[in-house]
Amino acid sequence: MELAFLAFLVAAEAEAYQVGDGRAARHLRREIHQFLNDHVLAWLPQVGRALVHSDDPHFAMCGHLLEDFLKEEQLRMLVIDRGRAQSNVPWIADSQQCGLCGFCVQICPTDALWISENEAMTYLLLKPENCVGCAKCLPVCPDDALRMIARTKDLTQTMIVRSSPRALCPRCGSSTVSQAEMTAVFASLEADVALKYRLSLCGSCKSDW
Repeated sequence: MELAFLAFLVAAEAEAYQVGDGRAARHLRREIHQFLNDHVLAWLPQVGRALVHSDDPHFAMCGHLLEDFLKEEQLRMLVIDRGRAQSNVPWIADSQQCGLCGFCVQICPTDALWISENEAMTYLLLKPENCVGCAKCLPVCPDDALRMIARTKDLTQTMIVRSSPRALCPRCGSSTVSQAEMTAVFASLEADVALKYRLSLCGSCKSDW
């Protein structure tokens, strides 16, 4: 019964987001957090662990999914329970260390980090109000570029953590990946001139090569 009610709340939150009712979605998110704290978290984590250690691989997969969901929900709850001003946020002290691979964006449970691009530039952006200071982004960074810094009053608006011009295809001149990512790939592969040229081509030119 509790799982059915939780599913009802989650579906209602998703529907509120779909119709653009942010106020209702935020209210439902708080209701989900409260219901998890008061009821579900008293017993559901034990179910997840039992499923993970079961002999059935399908049950084990369900257990892993359940544990991941609960961890993400608990991280999101830090925003409400502890307050945004008490957590640290990720930052890059030396921008040249970052290859703009986007791994930190993929692991971020609250969408505080994301990549934005236009025809000329690629940006790694941080929205501090979404960040709960979980530091999940640090260990996945292959360049060891990210560090957690104390949140200050200045860190309230969307921030540019890293920016890079986009590389251009040497044949047609169209934009490809960021120059930072291209440079990181060249370095990791120890690419010679011929390989660098081929990697620099856009998708269309590569297919014609």
